[in-house]
Amino acid sequence: MNGTSTDQELMMRIVNQDADALKFLYDKYEKPIYAFAYRIVHDAMMAEEVVQELFLRIWKAAERYDDEHGKLTSWMFTLTRNIAIDSLRKKQNRTSGQTTEIEQLNRIPDSSKSTEEVVLDGWRGEEIREALHGLSPDQQQVVELIYYQGYTQ
Repeated sequence: MNGTSTDQELMMRIVNQDADALKFLYDKYEKPIYAFAYRIVHDAMMAEEVVQELFLRIWKAAERYDDEHGKLTSWMFTLTRNIAIDSLRKKQNRTSGQTTEIEQLNRIPDSSKSTEEVVLDGWRGEEIREALHGLSPDQQQVVELIYYQGYTQ
């Protein structure tokens, strides 16, 4: 499969039970979906289960996606959020007497930004933090003073 297939083309192929299209979709979105799920559940194993459940649902019900109602990534992140919250609720029920902290559920962003934008902003932040670690201590201090503490030159 070439790398130029659009998400809509991939979904049409998945509706027709093309396993290669699902694999390509998985390879394309597994990392951002995992990162998003992990931010919700704060557990690596549970985040992996959420990702697997998402792609299983896509395989079984790809025809439910309608590109007229939004982008594929928005639909996928919404499903991921719902699956993650369901997983947290199941975990809460399994651990009798222990409740999921409300604080953990409040960490789920509820802003005017789309879910996709929130995840992309998080990635950009991580990339910036990694780049800052590559600077010398003096350079890091300058960036810190200018961009985070409001100092001027």
